[in-house]
Amino acid sequence: MKRIFQIFIVLMQFCIATSFTQKQIDLKILMGKTKTEVFGHLKNWGIKVAPTKTEGYYSGYNNGLQFSFKNDTLKTMWVLYTTREGDVFPYQVDKILKADSDINAAIKAYGKPNETGMGYSANNQTGWVKWHLPAYQLHCEVKYSKVKMVTLMEPKWSAGKR
Repeated sequence: MKRIFQIFIVLMQFCIATSFTQKQIDLKILMGKTKTEVFGHLKNWGIKVAPTKTEGYYSGYNNGLQFSFKNDTLKTMWVLYTTREGDVFPYQVDKILKADSDINAAIKAYGKPNETGMGYSANNQTGWVKWHLPAYQLHCEVKYSKVKMVTLMEPKWSAGKR
């Protein structure tokens, strides 16, 4: 009986550990996809989203993940890194950008940002940085060198344009 109990405990620990393991999510691949394609990927990753009161907007994880569609195509995605129960962060943008990622790792991976703002500099790593990549623009809000929010936007996005 003791052996059965030990096996049960080990199985329970395994189930708990694998339940909270981050799936290999790459949110960047969703940019420019149709709503059907986006929701299919999210479902496969176990991410539930629902429509908001604003037409074309959807959110998941209590607004920690937000999507904006225009003409049935994903145009903007916001990934907010806020803590959940026990400081568990439920998603990542990719292998580099995840909760409390160091901006220096992103710069190493993506190269020198095309734009910076709100006082960001190599010496003051608080503000924002943005890369203009072929499939999307990648915008990171940074506080004390830690990534706090990531926004993915269509490649031709510009301020004031919706």
